[in-house]
Amino acid sequence: MFYLFAGCFLSATILPFASEGFIIVALIKGMDPVLCFLSASAGNCLGSTATYFMGVMCDNYIIKKYFSVDRNNPAIKKAIDRVNKYKSPILLLSWIPGIGDPIVLASGIIGIRLRDFIIYTYSGRIVRYMVMIAGFKWIW
Repeated sequence: MFYLFAGCFLSATILPFASEGFIIVALIKGMDPVLCFLSASAGNCLGSTATYFMGVMCDNYIIKKYFSVDRNNPAIKKAIDRVNKYKSPILLLSWIPGIGDPIVLASGIIGIRLRDFIIYTYSGRIVRYMVMIAGFKWIW
């Protein structure tokens, strides 16, 4: 269960991991679907919160140096433009690979309220895992 939590946590940061693989392996190995859902959701939501706070602190020297987070990066600028255009509801899509992590980071950079961040980001990620695990159990 710890590996699932840790894998899903890392998947929600700017590191290139896919949480779906961790969940599928856990389910194939016989992990209880409810525990799988709770562990994956907690890890992924907390990981996205870590990314959000990296955005909040993007002007911090340590964050710039060790995590290469710079608001002048073209990918981050594009994500900032998206968040400015669509506001907090775009965070419902933060689970989508490729666009999700930059959107989460950008929401921290531009100062989306933490309450709004949690409501939208966690909702999208939790629903994704509910659908994914239910679909897996239906097929498998």
